[in-house]
Amino acid sequence: FGLALLAALAAWLLFRETRVNVYAYTFKVVLNDRMLAFAAGIAAFYLAALVVRRGQRHSDDEEIKYAVPALVVGANALTLWVLSAEVIAVVDSGTLEVSDDAAFYAKSLALSLVWAVYASVGLALGVLMRRPELRSASLGLLAIPVVKLFLFDSFALDQGYRVAAFLSLGGIMLAGGFLYQRYREAIRGFLLE
Repeated sequence: FGLALLAALAAWLLFRETRVNVYAYTFKVVLNDRMLAFAAGIAAFYLAALVVRRGQRHSDDEEIKYAVPALVVGANALTLWVLSAEVIAVVDSGTLEVSDDAAFYAKSLALSLVWAVYASVGLALGVLMRRPELRSASLGLLAIPVVKLFLFDSFALDQGYRVAAFLSLGGIMLAGGFLYQRYREAIRGFLLE
């Protein structure tokens, strides 16, 4: 029943709370009703994962072992969704002053950057916490903006935005390469465990 209630909460957040009217004179970045609703929903997912995880220790139920990863994935999906919606709202509200022609490019570039930074943070946490499933999920998520950059953004974006996208992603990859080179032995141990 609890999982069904959380699924209903996720559906409500995705289909109702995402559609917030965005007006330049009333819109506040991050400090708005949508972010508050999503923060409460995401916290509910993480709290449910914590409660189920503690309950797993005292239960031999096979079905429950998939609940914690599903709840954590759901919380992360909602987080990425609301961050993406916030980026789109910033451009649509006029908070970020761009022309109507450039708004599409700004949204596309910002979404790629948000996804890449989110995946990079997840990857770093996966290495620090020694969680191979978090590293794998983060690498999979990092592949999305990389593929998007090469297949979509390189053809759809104007030259200036294209350069910014490639430089930003290159900077993230360069930082990752530098960290790998510096902590090569430790990372190999984490990746191969």
